[in-house]
Amino acid sequence: MFFLKAIALMKDRQGRIDIDLPVRGNLDDPEFSYGHLIVKALMKVLTKTVTSPFALLAGLVGGDGEELSFVEFEYGNAELLPRQVEKLDKLAQALQKRPALQLQIQGTADKQYDRMALAKKKLLSELRLRKVQELQASGAQAAIKLEQISLSQEDFARLLTQKYIDTYGHHPFTETGKETPVSNLAQTGAPEALGSSRIDPVLRIAMAKQRLIEDTPIDEAALQHLAQERATQIKGYLIKKGRVPNDQVLVGEVEVDAKGVSDGNAIRVNLTLSGT
Repeated sequence: MFFLKAIALMKDRQGRIDIDLPVRGNLDDPEFSYGHLIVKALMKVLTKTVTSPFALLAGLVGGDGEELSFVEFEYGNAELLPRQVEKLDKLAQALQKRPALQLQIQGTADKQYDRMALAKKKLLSELRLRKVQELQASGAQAAIKLEQISLSQEDFARLLTQKYIDTYGHHPFTETGKETPVSNLAQTGAPEALGSSRIDPVLRIAMAKQRLIEDTPIDEAALQHLAQERATQIKGYLIKKGRVPNDQVLVGEVEVDAKGVSDGNAIRVNLTLSGT
């Protein structure tokens, strides 16, 4: 397997392997062995090639080897970002130069950050749906697409409050369920579950939103689907745009909540290489 991977990394489209061996030795030494030095230097090159395969690919097309070994995504999203697309373009060029290589993609998702992002999207979709229902109830005749609905701050606060009441049985600004108008909060000092009556109404809405997001159910299947979709997007781009042969790119089992793939800012889908 070691030599198979090394050969795949070094063999070009014509089946040739071009190796620059840095051989050093003292010809006057009676124990000098040119063959021994060649083998030693070759093993060193092969080991470096196998242990740092993406560095070798980067040497073919430019860029950073470590950067080529993963693709980053925004939480809750499987859309390829522009910077990652540029990376995949380089990776595709390198794979074309090394047809004996196979790229493995392991789709990943984070139980904490991806779950929260998906819950946020789900909540926003529910609020947009409520807005669509309001428009339809008011007599709107034209077909309304959910993703085209834009919510003003007033709409968002109002619809979120309705959702909160439907979910928890009381207004987010009160403990008793008695609604206190936002404009009167500073004067009434009404008790509420989310903190002191001195809290700014905008902050209260934000706190209510956070509670709804935290309580929005996102199951394991949704996270696995997201992880799979990320891997599918990478493979699809390499094949369709990068013109990499289908059998040169493999998708492995997805991994949810994989340690080391998420840093709180973005999640990484790791890539590995093997020889065929």
